[in-house]
Amino acid sequence: MALSTASLVARRSLSGARTTSTPKAPARERTPRALRPARRWLTALMLFVAAGLAVAYIANAIAVNTLVASIASLEREREGVRSDNEQLRGELLRMMSVERVTALASGQLGLVSPQRPPIALGPQAGTAAAAPNEPEASGRGEEPVRP
Repeated sequence: MALSTASLVARRSLSGARTTSTPKAPARERTPRALRPARRWLTALMLFVAAGLAVAYIANAIAVNTLVASIASLEREREGVRSDNEQLRGELLRMMSVERVTALASGQLGLVSPQRPPIALGPQAGTAAAAPNEPEASGRGEEPVRP
C-alpha cells in the first residue's frame, strides 16, 4: 500500500505543478451518469410534445380553412336561392295582375264586363215577403233549408 500512496502523492504534485504554471479554465461540471438517461427522456418527451402541438395547429388551420370554404359556398348558394325567389315573386305578381286575370276570364270563361257599375244593396233592400230569419229559395226549384 505504501507504494500506491507514494504514487498518488507524486501524481498530485505533478498535477499541481501543471496547474500552477498555466491557468486553466474552470472545469465544466459534469452531470452524474445516472441523470443522463433521464435528461434524454425529458428531451425526447419535449420533442414529441412540440411535434404534437405543431400537428394540432396545422390540423386546426386546415379545419378552419375547410369551414371558411364551406361558408363561402353556402353563402353563394343562399344568394342564388334569394335571386330565384325574387324572380318567382315577380312572376307571381305578373300572373296575379288584374289585366291578365280579366283577359283570361273573358277569353276562356266568357266574362262580360258590365256597362255600368253594380248597385250596392243595403240590408233593407230585397223582397218584403221573405221573413227575416227564414232563408229564401234560390229560384231553381229548391226548397229553403231550415235549421
